[in-house]
Amino acid sequence: MSRRTIYILIIALIIIGLGAWWFLSRENSAPATSQPTSTGQNLFPYGQNATSTSGNTSTNGNQGTVFLNNNGSSTTPPALIHITTTPVSGYVFLPESASSSSATIRYVDRATGRVYDYSFDTNVTTEVTNTTVPQVYQAYFSNTGTRVFLQTLDVSGDIETMSAAVNATTTGPVALGDVRFLPKNIISLSPNDLSLFYLISTTNGSMGYISAIDGTKPSEVFGSALGELISRWQSTNVTLQTKASASADGYFFGLNAKTGGLTTIVHNVAGLTALENNSGTFVFGSASENGTLESFIYNEKENSMKTISSLGTLADKCVWSAENPDTVFCAVPTTVAGTLPDDWYQGNIFLPSDNVWTINADTGVANVVDFLSERNQNIDVENPVLSGNEKWFSFMDKEDLTLWALRIAQ
Repeated sequence: MSRRTIYILIIALIIIGLGAWWFLSRENSAPATSQPTSTGQNLFPYGQNATSTSGNTSTNGNQGTVFLNNNGSSTTPPALIHITTTPVSGYVFLPESASSSSATIRYVDRATGRVYDYSFDTNVTTEVTNTTVPQVYQAYFSNTGTRVFLQTLDVSGDIETMSAAVNATTTGPVALGDVRFLPKNIISLSPNDLSLFYLISTTNGSMGYISAIDGTKPSEVFGSALGELISRWQSTNVTLQTKASASADGYFFGLNAKTGGLTTIVHNVAGLTALENNSGTFVFGSASENGTLESFIYNEKENSMKTISSLGTLADKCVWSAENPDTVFCAVPTTVAGTLPDDWYQGNIFLPSDNVWTINADTGVANVVDFLSERNQNIDVENPVLSGNEKWFSFMDKEDLTLWALRIAQ
C-alpha cells in the first residue's frame, strides 16, 4: 500500500471519528422533551354527559386540582369551580341536611333546556333529562328540584312557560314528565315547596296568581297598575319589588299569599333593589344616591335602616343564610361605574372583580369570606345560591351566563 493511500485512510478515519463525536455530543446535550399535560377541565358541551374516572386527577376551571379516591369521591375540592362553560338558565341545590358533607346542584342548559346534576363530592356531571327545549332564556326549580319551569319566546315574541316534572333516575336521562303549559306572558314566577306564584302582564298592569306547584288550580290574589314587578316566595308570603332604575323611586311590598293583603316594606328609594330574609325580619337593599351605589339593611321589626358603608352592591348579588337569618352573603365589586342599576341590567356594563362578604343584619358588621377577585378578576356574580350545608356559594357569571361555585367552608 502506498504512503499516499495510508494518509488518505488516516484522514478519513479522523473525519468519521469527529462526526461520531459531534453527533453523540448533540444527543446528550439536547433538552429533555416536556411530557404533555392534561388539564382535565370540566368542559361540558350542550347535551353531553361528562364524568370523571376513579383514580384519575381532574381539574375544573382555572383554580385547584381535584384528587379522586378509588371510589371516585373528592378529597381536596378546589376553592373555585367552573361547573359549566356554556350558558345556563336556572339552578337549585338539591335538599340535604345542614350536617351533610355532600352537595349537588341541578341546572338547566340554556341552549337545549336539558337538566343536569353536578356532584361536588365526585366532580361528576350527570344528564338528568333528555327532552330538548331550545333557547330557554329563564328557568326556575321548585325547592326540591323535582319540578322545573322553562321560559321561552314564541315566534310572536310572547313568553311561553312550560311546567314539567323532573323524574331523576340512576339508570340514565329520561324525558320530562307531566308537561303542562301555563298562561302566556308570565313576567315573573316564583315556586316554593308546594305552591307557585306568578305575575301575568296585562294591558292595565299585572295580575298575580297562586296555584299548585304544577300550575293547576290557579287563583287570582293580586292586581296592580304596575306592569313591571319582580316576585319571590319568602316562607309563606310573597315579596314584590318594582323593577329598579336610578331615575325612579322603588317600592318593596309584602303580599299575604292567603288573603292577598299588600304591605309596603320599603318605599321611595331611588334605584331600589331588595332581598328579604326567610324570617321576614330584615331586608338587604341598595340605592342609587347621587350617582353612587349604597347598600343598606332594613330592620322590619324596628322600622330602622343601617347604611353599609364602603360595600356598595346590588341585592341581585346577595343571598340570605338559612342557618343564620341575621347573615347575608354578598358579592361586592371592587369598583363600580355607570348609571346603576340601569346599565348593569341592560348589559351596558359589567361589575367584575367581586369579593364575597358576610354582613350581620343586627350590627351591620361585615367580614370578608373570600377574595374572589384574586382567583378570577373577570367574574360578575349574579343570582347566588347557598348549598344546604352552606359550604358552597354558587352563582352565574352575568357576562357569559356560565355556572360557578365557590367553596366558603370546609
